[in-house]
Amino acid sequence: MKTRKDNDVASALTSILERERKVLLEGELEQLGELLVEKEKLLSEFALNPMSDDNKLRALREDFGRNLAMLESAKEGIQAVSLQLSEFLKVHQGLDVYRPSGAREQLGVRRSHTIEKRT
Repeated sequence: MKTRKDNDVASALTSILERERKVLLEGELEQLGELLVEKEKLLSEFALNPMSDDNKLRALREDFGRNLAMLESAKEGIQAVSLQLSEFLKVHQGLDVYRPSGAREQLGVRRSHTIEKRT
């Protein structure tokens, strides 16, 4: 039997999952921590009062799955950018080359103290 509280928790979870989705789509990742705290509270409440409506449970599972896939994609994107930035930094710190003798040598990079803005 569904109670009013079950519907409130399910609605609140659906709402927070939609907000999380919007945050992910807009790239506002700094807001995820705040949403996580709210989501954890709701999930604790949900665990104490399980819901029996299969349709709502299925919809919540789909929403959680969708957001999880988006979070994974965001994580992979951040890791890729991090790798690119670290490679970029290595190049700006100098370039390692090997001499015909096999000895490694680092070529310095001329540094400019100005920033160029390209449009």
